[in-house]
Amino acid sequence: MSICNIIRKYGITEGYLGIDDTDKKRSKSTKKIAHVHKIKDKPGGGYVMGQSIVFLVLITPNITIPVGFAFHVPDPALSAWYKNDKKLKKQGIAAKLRPAKPERNLKHPTMPQIALTLLEQFKAEHAGIRIRCIFADALYGTEDFLDQASRTFRNVQVISQIRSKCPGCKERDSRGISKRLLRRHFRIFIYRCFDYLARLCIPKNCSV
Repeated sequence: MSICNIIRKYGITEGYLGIDDTDKKRSKSTKKIAHVHKIKDKPGGGYVMGQSIVFLVLITPNITIPVGFAFHVPDPALSAWYKNDKKLKKQGIAAKLRPAKPERNLKHPTMPQIALTLLEQFKAEHAGIRIRCIFADALYGTEDFLDQASRTFRNVQVISQIRSKCPGCKERDSRGISKRLLRRHFRIFIYRCFDYLARLCIPKNCSV
């Protein structure tokens, strides 16, 4: 309801959608906070307890606002399988002798699936707003996600870093540039796009 009020107040009729995700660290002894699970500690390495959140922001000529979010919790059965499969693989056990990968529980969708749901919810609740473009980082750069996100808003352009389909591909592209470096620069590019569009959203009579 508050989002609808903001949209009406600023007369929003079109804009851009940005998709990203973030982690919220929690105490290791946390037991009563919902959606807490083990997450990778990106700055220091290792693992910590926390929450993973996928969010959607609307960037318009007048204002930039968050318009949707959802928690992501990994499928416990799949997480256990990956851990056990990695252990067996190190022991040299052939793939055909290792347990088969279980089907994903629909109660635990992936982050791209959550993002698609957020896009569909936004369209259903704000059908009158024209979306000109959708931004997302490399995590969402799969063919299925790009196609579905585009179709959700009448084949709108979706900008994302394309992920390689080859799991065994080299860590450098054909020009000899590190793919890790390319991913880092692309993420910076996406955030600069957000920042640029956000600056366009500042009213002309507002000083910063």
